[in-house]
Amino acid sequence: DVSGEGVQQALLKMIEGTVVNVPDKGGRKTPRGETIAMNTRDILFICGGAFVNLADAVAERTARTSIGFGAASASDIPKKDDLLRRVEAEDLVRFGLIPEFVGRFPVHCGLAELTVDELVLSLTKPRNALLKQYSALFAMNDARLCMSRGALRSVAKLAKSKGTGARGLRSLLERLLNDAMFEVPTLAREAKSSGSHDQIIVALTAADVMDEQGNVGHGARILRGDRGVSQFLAESEDEDMEEPPQAATA
Repeated sequence: DVSGEGVQQALLKMIEGTVVNVPDKGGRKTPRGETIAMNTRDILFICGGAFVNLADAVAERTARTSIGFGAASASDIPKKDDLLRRVEAEDLVRFGLIPEFVGRFPVHCGLAELTVDELVLSLTKPRNALLKQYSALFAMNDARLCMSRGALRSVAKLAKSKGTGARGLRSLLERLLNDAMFEVPTLAREAKSSGSHDQIIVALTAADVMDEQGNVGHGARILRGDRGVSQFLAESEDEDMEEPPQAATA
């Protein structure tokens, strides 16, 4: 089913209201297990998706004449976010959805892409934010992850420029912190065997994240002790550190 029409027909039946059998424990692992009958008639369904190139279908529908006195100038061409706000049922049908399925959704809403500031918030504020996750990983080896605000904004700018949004933040951080994640455990064992009390600092500044050409930089640097912290602060564009409380270790 390359077009996905079979899946849409199954979803349409569920949205219209039917009794479906939901596995009690897992799905594919226990296909013959106990199931719970659930009526979907009184359930409100809110569906969403990426819909790649949907803006092109909206642009074709709303395009003005390209010649004569009514020709649109370059400044009049709407942006992608503006086009998605004008999405209608016929655009979704042209995209590939069946009319019966589209007709079951009376409200269509286009969402704008996340800004750089919003991407930075998603890196730091949620309970399971990526910065907190990586800080906890390094803390297992008595290391501390330090990122300047400039580094956070550079990561967000890279994700936005690549068009991956919040979904691309993890892959960028993995690339930037990959070498450090392999080196820190070895350094921690060496420090423990030698009796050193200097804390290991995994530092990321804006220059470490993005080079002058706008590409991904060389990644995190590993520093030691108070001297390493002082060096990081001196090189950082903004000395106001963005660091979760649980990242600090003794």
